[in-house]
Amino acid sequence: VMLSIEKARSSQIDMIEQVSQAYFSVLLAKESLVVYQRVYDNAVENNKNIKVRYDVGSVSEFDFISSNVAVQSAIPNLIEAQNSVVLALWQLKALLGVDLKKNIDVIGSLMDYEAQMNYAKTISELDLSNNTTLKQLDIQERMLTQNLKIQRAANLPTLAGSINDQWTAMDETLNISNFKWMGSSTAAFSLNVPIFSGGKRRAAINQAKIDLAKMQLQREDAERQLRMAAMSYYSSMQTNLKQYHAASQTISQAKRGYDIAVKRYEVGGGTLVDIDNSQLQLTQAELGRNSAIYNFLVSKIALDKILGNHE
Repeated sequence: VMLSIEKARSSQIDMIEQVSQAYFSVLLAKESLVVYQRVYDNAVENNKNIKVRYDVGSVSEFDFISSNVAVQSAIPNLIEAQNSVVLALWQLKALLGVDLKKNIDVIGSLMDYEAQMNYAKTISELDLSNNTTLKQLDIQERMLTQNLKIQRAANLPTLAGSINDQWTAMDETLNISNFKWMGSSTAAFSLNVPIFSGGKRRAAINQAKIDLAKMQLQREDAERQLRMAAMSYYSSMQTNLKQYHAASQTISQAKRGYDIAVKRYEVGGGTLVDIDNSQLQLTQAELGRNSAIYNFLVSKIALDKILGNHE
């Protein structure tokens, strides 16, 4: 019964992890769509401004063609980002058991989880005592320990006893007052002393010892693997945290750089290449920040699963 309960808890933890990952995947896809939509909108706006200037002869045809190419180049990424949102929502609906044709949406954004990008525990403080896999193995180990005791107990003498007390009566008149009751009582005891079973009991005991030893080794190996996985996820979270801080600092500078590049081009002090380069740097910084937050959250979910913290 305890093993069944723990397996049910394991299923719950697995479902929480899968739904959480699917939810964060939707948020990441939507954030990426915002970034690529901004890239497209900037390209369209720049193209409009350049076209006006090209019509009056203040910019070259090369710049006008380049701005058209920039608009067209932004469309595939935008379409792919839109499709990613649809696919991520399908995955979430499938996990939740919602009809795939039903329109749903999620609230919140990855930016809402910026404040959670910290983890107070250290590697030495990662506690696996609540891990559902280890708990199941512990229960199975206790079951095998009891089985070994049962097999050993088969060598012990067994004493069985029974007592029977019976009363009977018969009468043709069916008048209960005329019944003549006759009683009888018996008691029996039997002592069974196992002497020889052809090595069957010894083999059963040895097999029970082997099963218990195998389970202990399996449990030890599982704990080693889980601890290594927990350390890996913890290390990934620390790396994601550093990537997030680096990308966040870059975004403000990249935005400023893009605005300067646009202004310089408008006054004739820059080129479209400068605008494209600054746009690329801004896009990479924003996508990098979003990916860092997403990867941090996914690693934390996986770590919480190992620690058995999903409730």
